[in-house]
Amino acid sequence: MARDLRFLKDGYPRTRIRSLWTIARHDVSEESGVYILLSEDGTVFPYPGGLSPVFYIGRSKNLRNRLLTHHRYAKDARDVRHYDKYPQVCEYAAAFGCRYSFIECLSWDTPDELEFDIMARFGEAFRTLPVACGSGSWEPVEQRDAPKEVPG
Repeated sequence: MARDLRFLKDGYPRTRIRSLWTIARHDVSEESGVYILLSEDGTVFPYPGGLSPVFYIGRSKNLRNRLLTHHRYAKDARDVRHYDKYPQVCEYAAAFGCRYSFIECLSWDTPDELEFDIMARFGEAFRTLPVACGSGSWEPVEQRDAPKEVPG
């Protein structure tokens, strides 16, 4: 649902939100970009700035391969548990279901730059980073808020 990604406002052309569990049937880009993972079934996470189903924002040089990897490990974490521990993102997907949307890089964006901006938008809207982004920092928001140097 579009309201689940309202923090993006109208800034980026993104794909519709689809279920990660049926990704093999989807036409997913092999281009670089950023993907957003969301819970299913109305599950939302409490953030200081409000509730959101978003639990992870990531980047990849090949969106299809990265999302298929998340699917494989999340499905394993949900159904089989070959390992005692899985990455946070896979544990959240296994526990709360998983939907995704992605944004391809424009010709002037790198995946890092695009992720940086999208994380900053999420941080501004919810006053923290997504719950499964364990290694995130406030750097994207702080850099967007910093005064710009004026060439002298």
